[in-house]
Amino acid sequence: RYSCIDYIFIQQEGLTHLQKADIRPTPWADHSETSIHLDSPIFKPTRTSWRMNESLLLDVVIQSQLTVHLNQYFERERNC
Repeated sequence: RYSCIDYIFIQQEGLTHLQKADIRPTPWADHSETSIHLDSPIFKPTRTSWRMNESLLLDVVIQSQLTVHLNQYFERERNC
């Protein structure tokens, strides 16, 4: 399988607040989704995750590039 190693960096003091760490398989990308759950009375994030700007998918150049890259990805996966 084609994948990259992903890391989550955290300061030593933050380890006492670490509740859970996950690396989830993501078959559509060369990176895996990583997440951590922290228990901290101080840190309260207002945004919890990144989301792609979906309007990019309306761009014909990006559509073409996505088609090429997805076809290449599935061809590599088929040959593994």
